[in-house]
Amino acid sequence: MRLFTFMLAQVGATYPVAPGLHRIPTFDGVKLTANSFQPVTLDKSAKFPVVIFGNSWDSPGTEYIGYEKSWAAEGYVVVEYEARGWFTSGGHCTGAGPEEMKDVSAVIDWILKTFPHADPDAIGFVGVSYGGGMGLLAAAHDKRVRAVVAMSAWADIEGALNWNDSPSRLWGELLVLSGKVLGSLDPQMNTMWNNVVHHENMDQVQPWAAERSPMHFVDQLNENKPAIFMSHNHDDNLFHSVWAIQLWEALKIEKKIALNAGTHGSAELLPFAEADKLWGDSLSWMNRYLKGAQNGIDKAPHVEIQRQDNGLKGQYFGFESWPPPSDEFATLSFHMGPRQSSGVFGSLSTAGTTEQGQEVLQYAKKGLLTTGIFAVADAFKPVVPVKAKLGEVDIRHNLVFATAAMQATTVCGWPTLTGLSVVPTENKFQLVFYLYSADLSSKVGNLMTHSVYTSWEAKAGAKNAVEDISFHSTCFEVPSGHALVLGMDMYDYLYEPASTQGNVTLVYPLAANLHLPVLHQQSIMV
Repeated sequence: MRLFTFMLAQVGATYPVAPGLHRIPTFDGVKLTANSFQPVTLDKSAKFPVVIFGNSWDSPGTEYIGYEKSWAAEGYVVVEYEARGWFTSGGHCTGAGPEEMKDVSAVIDWILKTFPHADPDAIGFVGVSYGGGMGLLAAAHDKRVRAVVAMSAWADIEGALNWNDSPSRLWGELLVLSGKVLGSLDPQMNTMWNNVVHHENMDQVQPWAAERSPMHFVDQLNENKPAIFMSHNHDDNLFHSVWAIQLWEALKIEKKIALNAGTHGSAELLPFAEADKLWGDSLSWMNRYLKGAQNGIDKAPHVEIQRQDNGLKGQYFGFESWPPPSDEFATLSFHMGPRQSSGVFGSLSTAGTTEQGQEVLQYAKKGLLTTGIFAVADAFKPVVPVKAKLGEVDIRHNLVFATAAMQATTVCGWPTLTGLSVVPTENKFQLVFYLYSADLSSKVGNLMTHSVYTSWEAKAGAKNAVEDISFHSTCFEVPSGHALVLGMDMYDYLYEPASTQGNVTLVYPLAANLHLPVLHQQSIMV
């Protein structure tokens, strides 16, 4: 009978399900609120895989109830719990710290004692955002977690809240505010956030962040060997995709990553985006690595990158590794040259330039270069592009550099800017960079991606080297006849500026180069 039940689970037979509401005691007496769904079977010896769902930041424990019920019908014991400090769970949220990791182990212990059909050798963890990061950390701390689906999760907390030493002011304030309103935050979290915003006591922030960062536990993940499926979005301005791919590259285990159009959590949660695909792949991932189903998910491309310029359900390119081999992938490099006196555009050329000169970029909140309306612009950019009238920029506050008209080119991956140096008037400054596909006739550009850099210990009046800059991931076809435009200013509302005065000077010739990852035609579409 047990063999028959196992075989039914393998081929996707459905079961009636039994729901439950629970209070789970954890290691320090705190009780966590949970709900469950389990398959109903007459076979007392039957074993079913376990899937734990972790709640997102400021989301209740009913967040995934539809998936819970349907997955239980597919033959899973499913439990979703509210992490400590959220809604009706006790304790204080410490931001996926050691207490939360002990909670995960306590939840697993409780599940195995409470549900006779739970298979102790087949346990998975699924979550979006906070729940996704919790899953990655749980797999590092408790080797009983054998499979993880981490959607819009972080890889490095310091890198998320302080990308390129630039405090993510708007996202950080939103997290702290919502945590105070909907949860119970450990006071240390507010202290650490204030340290990040003001760039103070970073020697305290770094170890605090490290013990909450999956990147810090790569060796443990590789030792425990869970199968990890990551989903991340190009324009996630909270948990930046550059960190996601660095974590993915460091993992030496069964793994897969999908990079989708959209912002934090949008592709995974919005029904008109890629939620159906991503949740379907998530169930297939669990079926493969918890049930042993030969469903082909492990044979599909290990890296899938979605285009951002052809709708919310745009095409995906598939690769076996990242970066791809040279027959699928190339790098175009452009040198930055000075603006001519009669126009607003400096040059981006493959040949370089020896022209001399200098340009001054002044701090100002106003300007035509922007990342767009908070969260909304990034979520809907594939259908409503973030546009800028590049030919009308105020050259005191915005610098723009353009290529000549290009042939149709698909930029796909992480652009980088290297070798830039500036002369600041202040001992701290911030630079924001924007990459556009621009129509040369109208001089209107569609934002492809952006990056930011902050120096807190600059030498005023001297040439300061800017560390190599990696942009957010992008996958965007620049149409034939369009130009690539690099924009540059000293402020975007997403980030806390290091200084609200002063300027920087670019002295030509520059050694700066913009490097663009470009796909060849034979790249696989999935």
